[in-house]
Amino acid sequence: MKNPILLLLLALAFGPVFAAGPPQRPDPASERGGYSKDSWTVWYRDREVAGASASTFTDLGGGYGKDAWKVFYRGRAIEGASARTFEYLGKGRARDAWNSYYLGEKSRPGDPKQPLGGGYTKDAWKVYYRDRALEAASAQTFEYLEDGYARDAWKVFYRGHIVAGASASSFTTLGQGYARDNWKVFSNGKELSGASPATFRVPHRRLF
Repeated sequence: MKNPILLLLLALAFGPVFAAGPPQRPDPASERGGYSKDSWTVWYRDREVAGASASTFTDLGGGYGKDAWKVFYRGRAIEGASARTFEYLGKGRARDAWNSYYLGEKSRPGDPKQPLGGGYTKDAWKVYYRDRALEAASAQTFEYLEDGYARDAWKVFYRGHIVAGASASSFTTLGQGYARDNWKVFSNGKELSGASPATFRVPHRRLF
């Protein structure tokens, strides 16, 4: 007759091992962008993502993800996208250093424009101010600042017009329509003659 105490001890020691079974992969439904991974494999909603490196993979949200070499949308690689510079912007839009993307596809003329703020928008090729194309602006490097000011790598704009003499690389907004670069001060897009950018302070608004 087997010792019942010995059987009980064996059950307590080894029972959890057998009950646990093989390791389970993460539940994709719990991931913010639909992706999950373990040490070897990446999945998008129960489908294995072919060619993805689990060790470097990042879920960017909105169906986008990337590893050190490739970018993916809903589990499929985006051909030609730069993983190093790729970023998700929200509402299906994304970009890298060379292109804009909408729902995983490179943007084309006529695609929904990306809103930047202050009345500015852009697509992969052009920048617009209140739907007027700014032919002198570079879509790839264009960004909105505040108070109507925006810039690309070479020029500064105020409400859709080039700010003459402004240095894009050193340009900084100050609030209330004021801005400066390393050499000049500007008010509402115009140079403020005689003002020193090193010592200029924005005037206080009157409350009455």
